[in-house]
Amino acid sequence: MEQIEQIALFLWERFLLFWPSIAILLAIGGALRAYFKFLNKRYGEHLKDMEWVKENGGKITLLYVLPTLWFVSPVIEELMFRMPLIFFFGSITPLAWIGIGVSSVVFALMHWFSGFSKAYHRGLHSGLHSKKDAGVIAVGVETPDPKQEKSILYSRVWQVFATSILGILAGYYGVYYQSIWVSIGIHLAWNVAAITVFPIFVGLVVVAILCVLAVWEKFMSFVRRRRCRTQMRFFVLQRRSG
Repeated sequence: MEQIEQIALFLWERFLLFWPSIAILLAIGGALRAYFKFLNKRYGEHLKDMEWVKENGGKITLLYVLPTLWFVSPVIEELMFRMPLIFFFGSITPLAWIGIGVSSVVFALMHWFSGFSKAYHRGLHSGLHSKKDAGVIAVGVETPDPKQEKSILYSRVWQVFATSILGILAGYYGVYYQSIWVSIGIHLAWNVAAITVFPIFVGLVVVAILCVLAVWEKFMSFVRRRRCRTQMRFFVLQRRSG
């Protein structure tokens, strides 16, 4: 009986500590739901017109994609996956690490099985070259292309790996600082970096690798020429001495 009372007291204290943040996040979630409901009323019919989708890609990105990446994902996903960790674990303990690991795995698997994720990666690799491809991102219609299946698979596997890392970071620092807002900040920074810093970084890495390969090829070509000249001189000296 005493243990039950202690558990109840612990849960009550944690609730009093976190209910303002939870209430604010639920209010933000409600506002976002109302926002997307308004958008669907305003543009829902247009999204079925692939010509309109192709001509208004910028508007779709601004009104749908960016709010989803920068507001919906950080708020809703952190409330679902990190808030329970922060609520039940007051510090980083071995048990908390288990919770963080399980949460990050479930978080990553959610991105694997998500219909939006599948549609997004198909659209990403299609390059939006056709009406049907544009519809992939706009309305989530899957358009399998056997030639692209392998690259889509690799992209989705990478996303699962990346989101598991994100889950560990957001879970660890959220529990460590006892703040869901820290987790949301990490998630938001990750999503912003994913479409700005990461592509630039990958591009710089590719350029650096190409430069290194070019320099290496020049160096090996120089070495081969030097070796060839050395062998020729040795051959000439042998003939002269003979």
